[in-house]
Amino acid sequence: MDKALLDFGGGRTLLEEVVRSLEFLDELVISTSTVDRADRYSKLTGVHSCVDCAPGILGGILAGSRDIKSERVFITAADMPFLSSDVIELQFSLASEYQAVVPRHPNGFIEPLHVVVERVPAIGVLERICTRGERKVSRLFDSLRTRYVPVEEFAGLDPGLETFTNVNDLKRFKEITSRA
Repeated sequence: MDKALLDFGGGRTLLEEVVRSLEFLDELVISTSTVDRADRYSKLTGVHSCVDCAPGILGGILAGSRDIKSERVFITAADMPFLSSDVIELQFSLASEYQAVVPRHPNGFIEPLHVVVERVPAIGVLERICTRGERKVSRLFDSLRTRYVPVEEFAGLDPGLETFTNVNDLKRFKEITSRA
């Protein structure tokens, strides 16, 4: 099952909901694992889609980063339907002296797919990481000048921190869509 195509409600798929929440950005690119999916996603959303350069999340981030032109890019996943433009804009504003801005929870857990990165340095790091076959997303941030931002700093813009909600399984999807 392709969870990006699950019915989110209101006649939209989960992917369409994520794209809708990001329409305020200058550029959007969807990266996915196959040509068939890329074609399907482009037709569904009207957003350019590309195929991952290497297996896993890092290969997708690399492909998307190569296909976008902006100096700084926001990286997220197709399973995060409550993205907050205010939170994302704050991340961009915090990036002026850093190559990456990554939210971090009090327990140390980071949000590796809710980040702003400086595109060109990130591409170089991603190429090296992917060539070595590494798949741990945090390796990207270890190799960039990264600012880790406590998620509490975003609570004023998103009191429930819903922007970090993702869909990991069908049970979670049902919970999320019941309150959407």
